[in-house]
Amino acid sequence: MREWLVVLLFLWTWKGASQGLVVFNNRVGEQVVAPVYNVDPANPAYSQYGNGIVYNGGFLVGPGFTAQLFGGPANTPVMQLPPLVPTTVFRSDVGGYVVQPNRAVAVPGVPQGEPAKVQLRAWNNRGGSITNWAQVVADPTIPRGASLPITTPPLGSLFTAPPNLVGLESFSLALPITLNSLRRQPDGQFQFNYINPTVADYCVHASEDLVHWTSLEALGLGSGTFIDTSATNKARRFYRIVTCR
Repeated sequence: MREWLVVLLFLWTWKGASQGLVVFNNRVGEQVVAPVYNVDPANPAYSQYGNGIVYNGGFLVGPGFTAQLFGGPANTPVMQLPPLVPTTVFRSDVGGYVVQPNRAVAVPGVPQGEPAKVQLRAWNNRGGSITNWAQVVADPTIPRGASLPITTPPLGSLFTAPPNLVGLESFSLALPITLNSLRRQPDGQFQFNYINPTVADYCVHASEDLVHWTSLEALGLGSGTFIDTSATNKARRFYRIVTCR
């Protein structure tokens, strides 16, 4: 009898401490329908998010694109979510959807029965040579994208069915323009350095009231420095970067 009590106590403790699991699939019947799209050819720096909108890029298809979940406790800031394993690629038979791994994905720090914060990220893996998100971040020329984060239903485990990614929505890959060293000079001029990894020209617009905008200069391809010499007599100025018309 004592041995049975020990075994039952061990099983109860093991079950109570079970690692939380979630199903990695962006298409599950009508419950999860969140295809991922490629770069918009007319506006490659523009990232889109959400269902029910028009995406100009085609679906991601085949092993040339990698998908990975990032996740953690529900109060984790998005940028601090760790990568979850395994990664996967996209289906070749149906565009936009991942090849579901053969096992549910563990979310570290989240036990069975608790919700998690999860984000889906995807990128062009350049024939399999780009294997992780750190490589993507280090190279601005790699098309990449990420979903809006979601809070999952309570996670499952080895003992209970893991939930699907309920609430996940579509997104597109993009080639974002990177800005750095933004500063105002002592003479009032405003400048920043940029990297434009796209094959399109983007223009800098300026405004004093966020209503009326003036086109200032085009950002060329590659890297460079933008200087607004007309900012010297402005108490404040707002800027935006849009495709040149």
